[in-house]
Amino acid sequence: MSNPIITMLPFAVGAMISPFVLIVQALILASGIQPKLRGWLYTLGCTAFTIVFIVAVYAGLSRVAPGNTAPSPVLRAIEITIGILLLVLTVRVLLDKHRPRNDHETRMQHMVQTAKPRSFFIVGLAVMATDLSSLIILVPGVRAVQETQAAFALQAIALIIALVFTLMPALLPVALATLFGRRADHFLKALNHFVTKNSRFITAGICVLLAVLLFVGALR
Repeated sequence: MSNPIITMLPFAVGAMISPFVLIVQALILASGIQPKLRGWLYTLGCTAFTIVFIVAVYAGLSRVAPGNTAPSPVLRAIEITIGILLLVLTVRVLLDKHRPRNDHETRMQHMVQTAKPRSFFIVGLAVMATDLSSLIILVPGVRAVQETQAAFALQAIALIIALVFTLMPALLPVALATLFGRRADHFLKALNHFVTKNSRFITAGICVLLAVLLFVGALR
């Protein structure tokens, strides 16, 4: 029996690389209009969707293999399919060079400036629902935790760690802004710049690694 926390870590790190979630949070905090309230509501929306998603995946995979035994043909097919999706995502990410997205960013900035605070919970739900890279990576991570056959408490801790890592692009900026105020601005700008500049290569590398692990696991 392997440790579910260690097993989940590479998947959790992969799910954490989500530049769009970070960019939206950065726009919210830079708006100057109740930034902390809106930022926390946005983070709460991201949290709610991610919790529901992880629980749904865990329950669904448990029904496919309730005994957590050797992978069934269905689970092998799921692992291979997700591995292929990760490779497709890798190609898409690498080909998606820094193209101008002025119209999209302008619409997002307009929404941030005009939307009511309570709307940002819905924004968090919507942003996480469309964050396909993180969601795709979480699925095999949840299954890998189940396959450890560890006690449910340990599996739950591993899933909570995955949740926290996945939420980092939304949670870290607003937490720093709340704790340090203006003093965190320089760090947040540097973080946003680094992630947006290097996220393609980081995401691609993690996706390829996880795809290989899935193919090996499906063929074992």
